Amino acid sequence: MLERGGRNLQNKGLSRSQCHPQTCSSLQSQHCQVLEDLQMKETQLSNILMENQELQLKLEALREAGAETLKNAATRLLHQHQQQAQEQKEMYGELKKVLQTHIMELDGKICARLKHLNSLERKLQDKQQKVYEIEKLTERMKEEQTALITKRNVIEHKIRCKLSNVHKPGPEAESLRSHKIEICTLGEKIYHLDDMILAQSNKIHFYLQQIKLLNVDLTAQENAVESLTEKLHAVQAKNEELKYMVEFWHSQAPKNSAGTTATWDYGSLQEVYL
Repeated sequence: MLERGGRNLQNKGLSRSQCHPQTCSSLQSQHCQVLEDLQMKETQLSNILMENQELQLKLEALREAGAETLKNAATRLLHQHQQQAQEQKEMYGELKKVLQTHIMELDGKICARLKHLNSLERKLQDKQQKVYEIEKLTERMKEEQTALITKRNVIEHKIRCKLSNVHKPGPEAESLRSHKIEICTLGEKIYHLDDMILAQSNKIHFYLQQIKLLNVDLTAQENAVESLTEKLHAVQAKNEELKYMVEFWHSQAPKNSAGTTATWDYGSLQEVYL
């Protein structure tokens, strides 16, 4: 194209043979300068095209390298997550065993405490029943004692009355002897009832002390059962939380996107790494 333009200028220059020599020399100089400028522009354009091709090749290579790097990064991330998930699974598995063992121990302790609690309640009921029976027996003994004392008082009154009748000493002496024997018998029964009432009162006192101790032990067992139950609920809640954490951890597993990373453009890759 430049040569054709030069020849055209030369032809035009030759056709003007009537030009002044100085004018022809100036035109020829301008013509040479234009040819040089055109050749320079063409060289620059060629260099620019070559640079554009090199940049295009570099861009394509950079895109491919970026996609491969992102693919490798995603693969490493997936591998790391799987490894962490396995470690977490093993750790949670061991912790789950510990929690389950603890739950079984607490459950066993609660069962033992409840069994002891039921035994204490039966003992307490038995002691209370015995106290009730002894109190009824003591009440009957006191009633019998009161009746004996009343009967003794009546006989003593009769003796005093007969002693005042001194005009019949023979028959009255026999009756008085009989009344005195009866009074002695009644006195022995009254004293025996006193001993029995005292013994029953001591039994009641002893059983009341046992009932008091049983109530204290019963309260302690109830508090222990309540405390163990709270601990059991806390461990069960922790076990449920652990189960949720394991499920959540596995639900957060990254998807393998190796098949799609190759289609990402370089701008997306830059955004990821920036």
